[in-house]
Amino acid sequence: MRSRLSQYFKPQMMTKVLNEGMATFTHDKIITTMRDIGLIDFGMYNEYVQINEGVIFQPSAIRTVKGPDGQPVNILVEVQMNPYTLGLTILRDIERICKNPTAEDKKLFPHFAGDSDWLSMVKHAVFSSNDETYIHQYLSPQAIRDLKLFSAKDIEGKPLAEVTAIQSGEGFQQIRERLARDYRLSEILPDISLFDYQEKTDRCLILRHHVFEGKRLHAEDAKAVLEHMHAQWEHPIVIESVDEETGKVLATYSSPANYNYKAQRRADLRPGI
Repeated sequence: MRSRLSQYFKPQMMTKVLNEGMATFTHDKIITTMRDIGLIDFGMYNEYVQINEGVIFQPSAIRTVKGPDGQPVNILVEVQMNPYTLGLTILRDIERICKNPTAEDKKLFPHFAGDSDWLSMVKHAVFSSNDETYIHQYLSPQAIRDLKLFSAKDIEGKPLAEVTAIQSGEGFQQIRERLARDYRLSEILPDISLFDYQEKTDRCLILRHHVFEGKRLHAEDAKAVLEHMHAQWEHPIVIESVDEETGKVLATYSSPANYNYKAQRRADLRPGI
């Protein structure tokens, strides 16, 4: 049952931007068409617009605070990208590129710039993508400008940040690739699989976390999850974090804490521990 739940939620996690973007795009088309043909009045339409603006609201990453001298200063803060806003902006931009392409659009998207059948192109983008590929293939410089996106990094030892990429030139590619990577499942979820089950000794479950690009598990989160699993399984649970290239165990987490699972390990696995 738990496996089936995981299989259901995994695709949901991979298509959140697509699902929310397409839902908002379709809803807007329906309401706008109803207004244009007289099925709703402008009062009802304006009520929809106000509600929709709340749905697609994107907080700014720039905050104005008081500095040490009491004067206002702008600082960068981390904010989450609103999936409704991102998905909707890209779909609207695909429609624009089909209907009214610029020279920039024709250069970057020659396969559909000026395509009169914009609706088929929107459907193709949605039905043939997940969030990562959708952003990587269809996020345009104009959409980046509309969303006011840029890439920045902290300057070591200083309370400052350096802008490393904007929408023009190679910066466009950097922003698009970096944003697409944020929606890659391997960036969101750790790769953990069952490695061993010590059935004939202590019934310990040994899981393996395959470390991707040096990203370790958060120790406190791992502890909390293992304690919950231990309560359900009623036998020890262990996670080994393993380097994906060398196979070396980099860290071990267990419940009970500091559990000596190796003492109960099968003889054929002991040489490798």
